Amino acid sequence: MRIQTTSRKGNYNFLDPSQVSISTTFRIIDPPADLPLKYPSANITTEYEVEENDPTEVALMIREYLKGIFISTSRNDNLAFADYLDAHRYELELGNWEYSIERLRKEIAQKQERLDIVLKCKPEQPTT
Repeated sequence: MRIQTTSRKGNYNFLDPSQVSISTTFRIIDPPADLPLKYPSANITTEYEVEENDPTEVALMIREYLKGIFISTSRNDNLAFADYLDAHRYELELGNWEYSIERLRKEIAQKQERLDIVLKCKPEQPTT
């Protein structure tokens, strides 16, 4: 179980379609089967593209965002999501760490494969 963060810039304000804003979605990847949340994600509007996946920081961002919103139909779901992140911080951090290791190992394997190909293509010195 880990957190995935996606930020997208676009025109999300239907009252002012010319306004450009950034929609950031925090999603729990590979949640447990008994996840007590209605939705394994939360969506907020941010002023910048977010790359954060630390559970504590994400929960704080969600709560800070909600403080500035007068009406939110998903307030309770987003707060439950933030509470879940706080309560399962270790498992989420471990999942993020394992995912980073997996990605690095794949990257190393790809680079090793590329290196092997390049080494096989070493030019030979011409004989005269």
